[in-house]
Amino acid sequence: MATQPDPATDISERDLTLRDGRTVHLRAVSPADEAEILQAFERLSDEARYMRFMRVVHAPDRERLRTVLASFPATGIGLVATVPADDGLDIVGSAIAVNAPDGQSCEFAITVAAGFATNQASSLKNSRCPFSTSS
Repeated sequence: MATQPDPATDISERDLTLRDGRTVHLRAVSPADEAEILQAFERLSDEARYMRFMRVVHAPDRERLRTVLASFPATGIGLVATVPADDGLDIVGSAIAVNAPDGQSCEFAITVAAGFATNQASSLKNSRCPFSTSS
């Protein structure tokens, strides 16, 4: 189901069918997604976390995550792909870009859950993550 774009984010929600036939729901990320983003982090393997952050990260920086989520859409954009789960939904993919203060560049992060990545090269590539432990 597609909806009209949210004027604040200009992102239309929609269901997308993947090549393997599964369906994900694509929408803008919101501060209400904090718990699901933290769960998605916990589901990453040690290797995936290393590939994701380009260093060892054992725990997310929750304050940075809250700050980034609260700053959207004024300072960037974020998309999440979700699927139904026992607790409501799981985030199985995300793409987030946070504008740099100079307005000329951004930090970006793309994450795809292992069960949804088609190959290792597509599973985890990024710059800095909104909940990385560095500032």
